Amino acid sequence: MTLGPIPEGSSDDVWQARYGIALLTVSRLAQRFGEAAMLDFFAAVVRDGDPPEKAAQSVLHTDWAAVAADLAAHVRARAK
Repeated sequence: MTLGPIPEGSSDDVWQARYGIALLTVSRLAQRFGEAAMLDFFAAVVRDGDPPEKAAQSVLHTDWAAVAADLAAHVRARAK
């Protein structure tokens, strides 16, 4: 699960939705793996440029597909 760049000229609603999704996913990562691991995962992906698949294995010690599925389910559950 990866969101690409926000298209040029997107509405404020799109920006706000993206922010909300990011907040929910980062919060969920911290809830499941601890704040330190969430920060390390974020640093590996955003700062170091590691693909999420690699960072999930090295930092979270689990498969990215399982993490991504959990994050997607978490966001969907909160969107209802």
